[in-house]
Amino acid sequence: MNHLTYALFGMGNIGRILAARLKAAGVPGERLLLCDAEAARAEAAAAEFGARPVTPEDESACRADVLLLAPPPKAVPGLLRQLAPHLTPTQVVVSFAAALPLEKLQALIPGIPLARVMPNAPSLVGQGMNPVAWGPAVTPSARERVQFVLDALGQSLETPDERMNWCVGLTGAAMRSLLPALEGMTRAGVEAGFAEAEARRMAAQVMLGTAALVLETDLSFDEIKSLTPMQTLDEAALAQTLLEAARAARDKTEANQQKLLEMTGL
Repeated sequence: MNHLTYALFGMGNIGRILAARLKAAGVPGERLLLCDAEAARAEAAAAEFGARPVTPEDESACRADVLLLAPPPKAVPGLLRQLAPHLTPTQVVVSFAAALPLEKLQALIPGIPLARVMPNAPSLVGQGMNPVAWGPAVTPSARERVQFVLDALGQSLETPDERMNWCVGLTGAAMRSLLPALEGMTRAGVEAGFAEAEARRMAAQVMLGTAALVLETDLSFDEIKSLTPMQTLDEAALAQTLLEAARAARDKTEANQQKLLEMTGL
């Protein structure tokens, strides 16, 4: 897929992660086009990643094989309306915007292959979990192109679009729910006398190893808990807190979705 051209719109956190991972996956700089509403930010990112800065009006951006949309969600509908007259069914568009339903976006570019991805920050190191919903116009070729991007970010999981608001709390924002555990464990390590780097490494590896037990065995959660009999906190309460956090993220996303649809006229 390194022979394809990728146009990346929006150079915020998600856009920069995409640029970094595509470069790491071997996409040549001349085939990576970076665009932002602030031209200076696009130029700075292009210099950092060895890519080409472009504008939405640039013909090369409109004709890219893969168009990756990562500006603020409220800007996505306007961007699609601007791009729509130039798009063809041989291209594929990927939206990384939270709270914007696939069906509403597809209506702006009928017949154009479109996918919706819920990104998350661990993709920065190729360890992300990125759920993806496929639009009705997606062809096997378009799916293969998008999968190349997803593989560069880490893991992916196909899901119906109606689950995407749940995925904000399950993947997109879940890191914020897990980090306090690592932070507290790191503080405990420092209090015990370890250097902060040692304590941080110890905490992170314990979480990584626990995740590996979940992924690489068929042991139930209770069976995994029994491998370490000492209970150090109210496990049921913590599990309920994380469940409620995921529900709250879904509810906030649904509220934001309604506002975005009204604001953008979708």
